[in-house]
Amino acid sequence: KVLQLRGEQHYNWKGGITIDKGGYIWVRRPDHPFRKKSGYVLEHRVVMEQHLGLYLKPMEVVHHKNGIKDDNRIENLDILLRKTHFGRVTCPHCLKDFLIK
Repeated sequence: KVLQLRGEQHYNWKGGITIDKGGYIWVRRPDHPFRKKSGYVLEHRVVMEQHLGLYLKPMEVVHHKNGIKDDNRIENLDILLRKTHFGRVTCPHCLKDFLIK
């Protein structure tokens, strides 16, 4: 039987951070309620959740204002509902209006 090492024990461990083909950063959060089976969550969602102090709902989208997918500074992030991820939108939490092109 072959021993399969996981997490920090695996030879390819990169500190619990990975970047997908689309350029988004994923962080390992095995205790997050909306994690993938792999235990990873999109970093920009985690940053917004920490800022708000609550977990985002699946229909809430975190938008990168400058379009750079790995720029996860809170000042570059806005939150909106999935069905309105274009045009003039309103943040469901702070009610601020902004434009998505």
